[in-house]
Amino acid sequence: MVSATSLYLGAALAVTLFAELPAVAVAWLRVLFAGLLLLPISRLPRGNLGLVAAFGVTLTCMNLTFYKAISLIPMGSAVAIEFLGPITIAALAQRSAKNTFAVVSVTVGVLLLAGARPEGEVVGVLWALAAAACWGAYIALGHRLAKTNHGGALIGPAMLIGVIVTAPLCAPLAAPVVGSPYLIGACAAVGLLSSAIPYSLEQWVFARVTRDRFAILLGLLPACAALLGLAILDQQLRLTEWLGIALVCIAVAFKR
Repeated sequence: MVSATSLYLGAALAVTLFAELPAVAVAWLRVLFAGLLLLPISRLPRGNLGLVAAFGVTLTCMNLTFYKAISLIPMGSAVAIEFLGPITIAALAQRSAKNTFAVVSVTVGVLLLAGARPEGEVVGVLWALAAAACWGAYIALGHRLAKTNHGGALIGPAMLIGVIVTAPLCAPLAAPVVGSPYLIGACAAVGLLSSAIPYSLEQWVFARVTRDRFAILLGLLPACAALLGLAILDQQLRLTEWLGIALVCIAVAFKR
């Protein structure tokens, strides 16, 4: 829940930057600054270089594809489609009635919260599907990274590897930040709130729960976003959204 709160505060700030920077550039700079901010508490990958690199590239691509999706289709639709990644991980993890109920419950809850409307542009839907695939891979790789007992200290280097790999495509789009202290500061704040804090917290959770339980817990993200919107922005919730929050909570309780 703390991770979700930080994530969506950063997302609110990121949206204000779309008028001055392409969405992909904002996402790339978010990962870049997050990696730099985490360097003081990082350690060299050494024996885990392959895993760290794969995790970093996947994390970066997850951010790039999602930001690209929400620049083309409604965020609700993108969130619903992207959530296919965690749901697939949860569904494949265990073949039990309890797990099936939790998966179905969180799926319906997220769809009610997102107000999913996949009728958006085809290109936007494809970007959201790519983000879903990246999210599923992120969960699998993140769980393995946490098992090294140094997952939290390896996130910074992982992010910077992902940034370097994607730099040929993304760096030119981020050129407007050069010479703009405001954009640099804003992107650094987005990196701290939306990447450095939440991904570090997720590594702490990864080390303590199974992959399928973590995937179900991710259902708290849209639920927290809806409640934050109510508390901070006075965005009133409909009955269906309250029902979605209830279903997510039920799913999390079943996976305890």
